[in-house]
Formats: sequence, C-alpha cells, structure tokens
Amino acid sequence: MIIIKCSSCLFNEKKYIFGILFTERFNLAYQVNIDEECEGFCIQLHNGSKVYLSSIFWDNVTDGYLKKSSLPKVCYIENDFTPEKNIPLLYGDGLLEVDTSSIRCGIDVFAACFFMLSRMEEAIITVRDDVSRFPATASTAYKNNFLDRPVVDEYVDMLWNMLIYLDPSLSRYKLKPKTFVTCDLDWPFDPIRRSFKLTFLKSAADLIKRKKFKFIVS
Repeated sequence: MIIIKCSSCLFNEKKYIFGILFTERFNLAYQVNIDEECEGFCIQLHNGSKVYLSSIFWDNVTDGYLKKSSLPKVCYIENDFTPEKNIPLLYGDGLLEVDTSSIRCGIDVFAACFFMLSRMEEAIITVRDDVSRFPATASTAYKNNFLDRPVVDEYVDMLWNMLIYLDPSLSRYKLKPKTFVTCDLDWPFDPIRRSFKLTFLKSAADLIKRKKFKFIVS
C-alpha cells in the first residue's frame, strides 16, 4: 500500500485531493499518516522508493485560505515528467532532483489540483457577470493563458510519471470517456405564465384568435 505522509494542516482539504488523484484517477490503495515533522508531502511506494513534493501552499495557511494572498502567482516551467513541454506553476518552484530511489519536486502538485478543482478563486474574486456568474475572464487560468489546457490532467500525468519511474510495476486506472449533454435555459417555462393577467390574455388569444383550445387545456 502507498503511504502518504503530511502534516495535519487543512487535513480535510488534503484528504479530498488525495482521493481525487489516488482513488479516482490512479485507483491505487493508499494510507495517510500524519507527521507534523514532515517537510512537504512524502509518498512512499511499495518498493520503498519515495516522491517528495512541496507543500508551500498548505504550510503558509495560518488564518484561512479564501483570501487574495492565496491566489497563485503563475509562471511556466519545464519538468522532465510533464506530458507537455512546460506546465503552469501555481505553487512552489522548479526544483527537480531525481535518483534511482527518490524524486524531489518543488511543485506543490496537490495545491495546484485543489485550487483548480475546488474553484476556491470564485470565493475570493468578487467579479460577476450580468447573471451573477463567475466570468472566465476573471480566472487565473485566463489571465495566465492556460484556460484551454487541461492543467489538472497534466499535473495528474506528471505525478503518475514520477510514480512509475520509481516503481514500473504500478498500473493505472484508465478512464472511459462519456458524453454528458446539458442545456442552459434561462426561462425553462413560458415567462408569460408567471403573471395571472398575462396568462389570461395569452389563453384568450390562443382560444379566440389562434383556435388553440387543446394547447390551453394541456
């Protein structure tokens, strides 16, 4: 079983993102051990090899993270384990040290995924459009030119590449794509029906002028 060591700070948030990555995306059994002396995250694999990741976001939280100072200052870095040429760095730095039994990475992978999936920036940034939605143009992704990139998938693939580099025997759950068709309707029902007077006039017009008696009954 994989063992993840980390501090207890924001433990519920950490458990959430561990579940997304290790259960939903990797389908790997894991155990979380609290270690207040642990610097960053330590992921210990079956064969004893370890991946060390930064926890700079989590370590700097003292009085909550829903504030502007928690928003990432994004730059782009190259990393040997990323599926693309570069990757947006949300939290951490470009440190990468690799040997046969360990990898040290300065990127706070879990924080980056948590930031993108939890949509925490929507609770920090107060900008809204005409119908009270958070506009894409106000997002960190838009402002830093990665709105159209599946950046969480890139981070997931980067972490997976680190794991299998140290333990090639690991096998990953393969997602099966599905199509979900949705429709955004501002008025799912005829707005005229919201007023008794308008409903009466419309029904009368249907009956007298347009001869739509069946429509009125239905």
